[in-house]
Amino acid sequence: QLVRSPRPASLGLKNDIRSWDMDGHLGYALSLNGKLRVIDTADPAHPQLLTTLDMGGSHQSLAVRDGFALVASGADGVQVWDVSDLDRAHIAGEIALSWPESEFIKAHGVSWDDDLAVIAVGPGGVLILDMSDPPNPRIVGRFNGTGYALDVWMHEGVAYVTTPRQGLLVLDLKNPSQPVLMGKLENRGQVRDLMFDPPYVWMALDSSGVIAAPMPIEATQVVAESEERLRVVLPDPPLPGSYILNIFSPQENQVYSGGIDYFPPR
Repeated sequence: QLVRSPRPASLGLKNDIRSWDMDGHLGYALSLNGKLRVIDTADPAHPQLLTTLDMGGSHQSLAVRDGFALVASGADGVQVWDVSDLDRAHIAGEIALSWPESEFIKAHGVSWDDDLAVIAVGPGGVLILDMSDPPNPRIVGRFNGTGYALDVWMHEGVAYVTTPRQGLLVLDLKNPSQPVLMGKLENRGQVRDLMFDPPYVWMALDSSGVIAAPMPIEATQVVAESEERLRVVLPDPPLPGSYILNIFSPQENQVYSGGIDYFPPR
């Protein structure tokens, strides 16, 4: 049976959209030229352009929650815009980026989940922000082992960071002040977008198409039998294959890694 699909609704926006996010029925389309278009999607077949805000500068990415837009603004750092009243939209808070080890720190990607936000800042790695009071964002943690952080996504306290050389890095943010590397997917191309479908994460790559990979699994049954011996009960991963087993020392923030192969019994 063939079902005719309706023609997709379009607002005729130019092809310069850099980032997109939703807050309720409002869509926010960020352009490279600093324009933010706010779109009413209550009727998906007939979206309405409500307003276009001139944010100035060159912005890279945004995330919108409860009337506030968190914007990665390249060399200008991170801005928080109050967009609860579109007629009076304004910058409510900001964080400047400056570290002595590099003059090339730029805010590239942003992801916001509950009271935490994560910013990919190029050679500066990843910043973790406390967003419990959006007009007053606070840096509460930093992970600088990414080489160069291009973009970031969050899901249930875990950050997925795309890098040009190290592939996709997975960070545990249970303690935001001490993010810990809990896994990685070797570089198979630049990750352009990412979607969570537990227990898998789907990735759109520029050179490898679309692939699915198992999300990291935490082994909670760990017993220290002696100072040199641990007994770990591993959960069954969703797919057969080779995995990296990481054992963390929270006190020293160190990782001990080893390979493990999983093949279910026949």
